[in-house]
Amino acid sequence: MTTIRKYLRSFTAAATALLIAVVGCVSISAKEFADVSDFSEQIDVLSDIGIIVGTSENEFSPNEKVTREQMALLMFRTMLGRQEAGEENSTKFTDLYDSTYHGAISWANAAGIIIGTSDTTFEPTGGILKQDALTMLVRALGHSNKKMDAGYPWTYVEAAVKLGLDDGLEHLPNTAVLTRGETAAILYNALTAEYLVPKTSNGIYVLETTIAEHVFGFEIGEWTLASTNHYALEGVNTVVKKDYVSLTNQNKEMITVPFAELEVSGDADEWLGRTFRAVTRIEGKNVNVFGSAPIDSEK
Repeated sequence: MTTIRKYLRSFTAAATALLIAVVGCVSISAKEFADVSDFSEQIDVLSDIGIIVGTSENEFSPNEKVTREQMALLMFRTMLGRQEAGEENSTKFTDLYDSTYHGAISWANAAGIIIGTSDTTFEPTGGILKQDALTMLVRALGHSNKKMDAGYPWTYVEAAVKLGLDDGLEHLPNTAVLTRGETAAILYNALTAEYLVPKTSNGIYVLETTIAEHVFGFEIGEWTLASTNHYALEGVNTVVKKDYVSLTNQNKEMITVPFAELEVSGDADEWLGRTFRAVTRIEGKNVNVFGSAPIDSEK
């Protein structure tokens, strides 16, 4: 399990902690990278959901520079929730050489996320600049239009700042080449930024969501602590498993999680009836809780 010292932006602007707890038959644990200090929490999350991988079994190489082709693949994984994009090059770029990235670059080009350094070149091994990574994400999140290209990079940088994509990286110049750690921070921010998904072919009607919800299937909602090992709300049974509590939402769904994973002080009985904001993913009997905080503590 991984504790993340940041809430999802969709929760609350005043939040101070985010936890990831996985309960049930399937257990997902963040990779322990021995060489990570900065952005460790962001790297943990992205590793858990399969967006990033280490450079070896126990190393992440956070200070290694990220290339443009590598960024294309990371974008593919972020926006589609899939690992591999294929090896076919369907673009007009003639300078692509590593088929590992062909599919991701082709997808990003077809989707209008990347344009290239010219009509026929992409410069795949060039370092990805902060302003270019922000531009790619603004486009992918549906917050761009053709008029913005004339004002590049500032039109995109401004949009990215409004979306919170550069949180924690404000000090970094827009022309800086991103490291793997810095890239992880930007992609982590993108998970909970506003994502506009077209619902009609003309793009007039859109679904306002987040990558966390739309791509990775997480739901953001409110859950009430309904029972402990000793007490329960009316109509709810006490929890049999020691040191676990049950949570219920407005849809009468119920999940059971270790009380310790809620990371609140005191005894579980003291929190009976209290409501938490949480990011969850429920798949059959498997429950993923991607963040929890008592609502009244935010006041």
